[in-house]
Amino acid sequence: MPNNSVRAAAEGMPAINRRQALAMSAGGLATAITVLSVKPAAAAVVQPAKLTKLARLEAIFNEEWRKHQESLPAYDAAERAYYAKLGRLVRPTMAEDTPEEKAAFQKLTVGDLRDWANRPNPRRAEYNAALRAYNRAATRARSTTGLAKIDRDCTLQLDRTIEAANRVLHCPAHTIEDLVVKARVHRVWEFGNEGDLDFIIADIVRVAGKGGAA
Repeated sequence: MPNNSVRAAAEGMPAINRRQALAMSAGGLATAITVLSVKPAAAAVVQPAKLTKLARLEAIFNEEWRKHQESLPAYDAAERAYYAKLGRLVRPTMAEDTPEEKAAFQKLTVGDLRDWANRPNPRRAEYNAALRAYNRAATRARSTTGLAKIDRDCTLQLDRTIEAANRVLHCPAHTIEDLVVKARVHRVWEFGNEGDLDFIIADIVRVAGKGGAA
């Protein structure tokens, strides 16, 4: 990606360097958005509050984020219980070949390998059976501790939170207030992908071109 700068159209708006923006911390990017919004906002005429599309999307995100955060303590408790049970299980290990078996293996030709792999091996069969039993016990532990269900629920909730955050990011900002909404969500969610910055930069340029008018 070229290291070009996007200069806002409004008088006095600073240039936004793509690589510098990408290197910003979560708080730094949010601060940049807020700083860009302060100068025009100071001269703006105060209008009666109204719920914009981005404000509605922010409210949805906040609710999904709250649910996500509330799901974490239960997940942590179930995970600790699961690993406590798992720690009491003994994971099987495959016994090493005897020196005679190692010597015989080294003498095999490439053509012999398939026959060797398919040859009955009681020790390998015993290990495979023990491993299957161990895996079944681990699966039961995930179920009995509640981790399996909680993990599914938390994953679904995280997906909903991601979707809500992306709806905020992808909704074009047209006013200073819209930019501030995105800054608030960013402080919580921390938009971090390079592609995310394309939306933010486009928003800043769009709003700057309108002089920050609501």
